[in-house]
Amino acid sequence: MVAAYVTPVAGKQVMVNGKLVNSVGLEQASQDLMGQVLEAAKARTAVVAMGNPYIAQSLTAVPTYVCAHSSASTSEISAVKLLFGELQPHGRLPVTLPGIAPKGFSLAGKD
Repeated sequence: MVAAYVTPVAGKQVMVNGKLVNSVGLEQASQDLMGQVLEAAKARTAVVAMGNPYIAQSLTAVPTYVCAHSSASTSEISAVKLLFGELQPHGRLPVTLPGIAPKGFSLAGKD
């Protein structure tokens, strides 16, 4: 399990392949580490986005991705309980993640 803590910041720039680009994603070193994790255990990797769902756009190879939308301790605990099957998902994605999931998507399915 990888918890990705990225707080949304307007105009954030990160270094990608030696160039500064606007981003809501992971820093290059974290992105590189994520690549190593996926190389070693892709099928068993789950990422929990703590605070920013948009990092999924830079982690398209991740097989299991959960958006917590907050780094509060209650969100952390709930995310872990979800991953271990102690809670059922019920939230809906409040934004569209282009190429990944539309606004309103839910693991719980349709009500």
